[in-house]
Amino acid sequence: MVKNIKFKNPTLFLDAFKNNNTNVFKRLYIETYSKTEAIILNKKGSVNLAKKIHQDAFLSVWMDIKNNTLSISNDTDLESYLFETSKAKWMKHISNESVKNTKPTNKKKQTIITKDGCFNIENKKLKNAVKAYRNLKQPCRELLSSIYFDRMPTEELAIKLNTEATVIKHQKYTCIETLYSKLY
Repeated sequence: MVKNIKFKNPTLFLDAFKNNNTNVFKRLYIETYSKTEAIILNKKGSVNLAKKIHQDAFLSVWMDIKNNTLSISNDTDLESYLFETSKAKWMKHISNESVKNTKPTNKKKQTIITKDGCFNIENKKLKNAVKAYRNLKQPCRELLSSIYFDRMPTEELAIKLNTEATVIKHQKYTCIETLYSKLY
């Protein structure tokens, strides 16, 4: 069993940690692991994953202390810092996992839209959007095409049309509102 070591002086605690005092390591690891495990298990993680993430966080904190990049006022602050580091590593893992689990779209069902009006449409909602776009008046179609297909900046489009950027933004808003009204 690990002794419950409390330091009144945070400098002594950090020194013990820097000097690889195994009792301090064990105490900190054990006291903070249960919190890390709980948060990971609540978010559908596994015990093995909780151990891995906590170990990574512990090493990060240890490196911060060794490199003197962490300043704490007591050992409770270090526990909080370790827990927050574990949470951050868990969130990073979740975000990376969600990226890994995304599936590419099926190439046969992918829709290709070009400026010249060539469409390969499989989706009914998209068909309706294309129909509504084609029913817009010519100035709106040209404006939206310049902004969204040509990716022309508003300021550049304003110069091209001899007007101000605010006017272009207002026209864009009006055209989009018209497009939405035709869709819904």
